[in-house]
Amino acid sequence: ARRLCSPTDFALSNYAYMFTSMTTSYRTGTSYCWTRSAGPSASYALIVFTYGFISYDNYVTYTNNGVRPALRLAL
Repeated sequence: ARRLCSPTDFALSNYAYMFTSMTTSYRTGTSYCWTRSAGPSASYALIVFTYGFISYDNYVTYTNNGVRPALRLAL
């Protein structure tokens, strides 16, 4: 559940896609999001799907996926 991504209003206004119906593959109100991790070649990157599954086989040219910043804070 921690990996689920819901797009912000800013992301939606910049063409991020949000799924609006529930199916076995998509969860309502969520979107795919890119991470900064590379895929198996320069054309691919790691993405988190709507149910929190991770995949390495998504082309970096897809323009409707959001980006989720990764932060590590040392307190």
